[in-house]
Amino acid sequence: YIHLKVMIIGDRCVIMSSVNLNGRSQKGDGNSEIVLIVKDGDMVCSVMDGHPYMATHFAITLHCKLLWGHYPIKPQNILHSTEKVTSFIRSAPEPNDNKIWTQEDSAVADPLADSTLELWNHTARINCEIFKEFFHPVPTNLVCSWSAY
Repeated sequence: YIHLKVMIIGDRCVIMSSVNLNGRSQKGDGNSEIVLIVKDGDMVCSVMDGHPYMATHFAITLHCKLLWGHYPIKPQNILHSTEKVTSFIRSAPEPNDNKIWTQEDSAVADPLADSTLELWNHTARINCEIFKEFFHPVPTNLVCSWSAY
């Protein structure tokens, strides 16, 4: 199987690869690796560090969708969905509709904004608390004595 690494550079270029930073991947004579570089010519207005910025459609869309994949999903959106079949459900070669700049996308479009960092940190804190509650990992700062262990 392939697990993917993704790098989005300046919301303009995307590199997706199976390559690891080790000798087997880098030398080229051990593992079979694949790399895809996407340089999209479709420029869209975006924001970077609070300033207007031209990003590529593919990169900014992937950036926003990946970030939203790490934030909590509201269960009611899944359980009681009335969503109709859209271009995002259909397979290729059906092109996807232009669905950038939803309310969610606007909240994470600027990766350098303080609000994006605050949202990321807030979500990470919640996820850590949930993880600790269910899996009781050790070591942890909550275990300060043998009796607490």
